[in-house]
Amino acid sequence: MKSILVYSSKTGNTERLAKAIHSTLPEGTEFKSVDEIDNFDDYETVIVGFHVINGKVDKKAQAVLDQLKGKKVGLFATTGLLFLGGKAITEARDQIEENNELLCAYICPGRIDPAVEGKFKEAFPKYCDIIDDAHIPEDVGAPLDKYLEEAKNLYNQSLK
Repeated sequence: MKSILVYSSKTGNTERLAKAIHSTLPEGTEFKSVDEIDNFDDYETVIVGFHVINGKVDKKAQAVLDQLKGKKVGLFATTGLLFLGGKAITEARDQIEENNELLCAYICPGRIDPAVEGKFKEAFPKYCDIIDDAHIPEDVGAPLDKYLEEAKNLYNQSLK
């Protein structure tokens, strides 16, 4: 049976996580951006990666989730602020469990989009310390290597 990992990435965080997870998947698992595929009929297993925007699954990845029925599905996501991302991964997981078999779900922090960071600080100045605590310096890969390893281990265990 065919398997595929698809992802949507705005700042590169989710793409980096997608590559790490893909490296642990069975040989022959396809790897594509959500922009490169729009039909999942031929796949038994679909692993979907997305970035969280405004506390929700990004629109392109949501379109993929909306298509999936009768599949084995894995989810993973990155978010600049985990307190916003938790809701998105929970809603995605709940949606998938309605019509599919959920293999696993994973979310981790990534680098915050600078435009989002500025807007958040402007709108919520008393919460600037949350943004500052979540900030990943430009010279450090995001997501951090420890999160890449966690995700790889989770998927390695889930697909045995």
